[in-house]
Amino acid sequence: MRFLFSAALMAGLFATSCGGSSPPPASTVEVPPSEAGATGAPATSVSAEASAPAEAKPSYKSDLEAWCNAPSRAPGAATASAADRPRILAEWISAQLQTDQAKDLAKQMGVLDPGSRPGVFRKEVEAQGIKTCPFADEMSKPR
Repeated sequence: MRFLFSAALMAGLFATSCGGSSPPPASTVEVPPSEAGATGAPATSVSAEASAPAEAKPSYKSDLEAWCNAPSRAPGAATASAADRPRILAEWISAQLQTDQAKDLAKQMGVLDPGSRPGVFRKEVEAQGIKTCPFADEMSKPR
């Protein structure tokens, strides 16, 4: 059963597209002179990108943290049947990975012997300073 869970999870992870997304193009907003603060001044353009707060750049650690917490964060995983749970987790994890490094780890995990996956994954998680990883704990449980 452990093999089936790991195999299904990894197969689902890699069957699901790990493609990245590009940021939306910057939008410009015309500001009328009355709102720009100068009476009679021409309308000015303000980039929405410049006025929006800076978004946190995705990191390998944040990807691994999401991966680790998949058992509790993936919608439907907690109540899924044993047959559906690996697919649900794999699809959710795949959708969360934003960095090339995490996507590469997912690909590497797919070609590893199922028995070695938990150790390899846990080593990566610990190297990033992540102390708890429910996903790694679940992978390590005998089935």
